[in-house]
Amino acid sequence: MITSTLIMLTASPAVNALIKDVELKNIIIPLVVEIAGFTIFFLFNIINFITALKLAIYRAEKNGKTKYFDNNRLWDTFWKMLGVLLLTILITVLIMFSEVTKTTVAYTFLLWCLVFVWTLSSLFEFHSIGDNIEQRVGNKPEIFVFMDKILLILQKRIIKKIDVNTDDFEVRDEDRDIK
Repeated sequence: MITSTLIMLTASPAVNALIKDVELKNIIIPLVVEIAGFTIFFLFNIINFITALKLAIYRAEKNGKTKYFDNNRLWDTFWKMLGVLLLTILITVLIMFSEVTKTTVAYTFLLWCLVFVWTLSSLFEFHSIGDNIEQRVGNKPEIFVFMDKILLILQKRIIKKIDVNTDDFEVRDEDRDIK
């Protein structure tokens, strides 16, 4: 307790000096994105875990097995959540640093990266929920089919964009030979 008090007393002036010119809204916005993103991702992750367990139980009962799932399923879910959380916390810390250093381009870029990571992670869980339901029931609910179509369209556009941009980098036959 004494150590933590000493650290707080010595760190407090340094922290106050760093954040004296920082706008409060620029600190709150990334924190709100982090909390909202984690909440949505956590809910989708739990629903995905439950639907995967129901699928595992359904498959085991269908095949007459007593072991429903392996122990790694719970750990995989935990490590996936921890990995996404650590990545987004790192991005949030970088956002705070970019705000303290007044680099608005980095702040904006990193904030959009944070939104992108949470959106992508949540959509992956949402897609996985749809796959679990489809494997158990035989068809996906319409909302999952709709999201699959949107993701397919985005994927095709991204691949097309990459193909167009890589046409300039074609390798000639004489450049392929390594001597």
